[in-house]
Amino acid sequence: MSHLQTKEEFIKGYCERSGITEGQLYNEFNQIVLPCDCGDADCVGWAAFNNTERNMKSYKDIYNFQNIDIDKIVIDHNKSLCQI
Repeated sequence: MSHLQTKEEFIKGYCERSGITEGQLYNEFNQIVLPCDCGDADCVGWAAFNNTERNMKSYKDIYNFQNIDIDKIVIDHNKSLCQI
């Protein structure tokens, strides 16, 4: 199993690998970062995907977001926070 990362470690690595800033991640590419429990051997405990209602509902099953109420997710892009 892969090393589990903090949310901050995941975002930093994701942005570095993608060649973007954290601001671009949220503001230009409209991404959201949520906990992941997919069970994949390489999973680091987080997933980033496009922040649309349709995507959030489909990713709920893929990333095993069983304990997350998608309708209650609040995003504050200026502070790069996701409150669940």
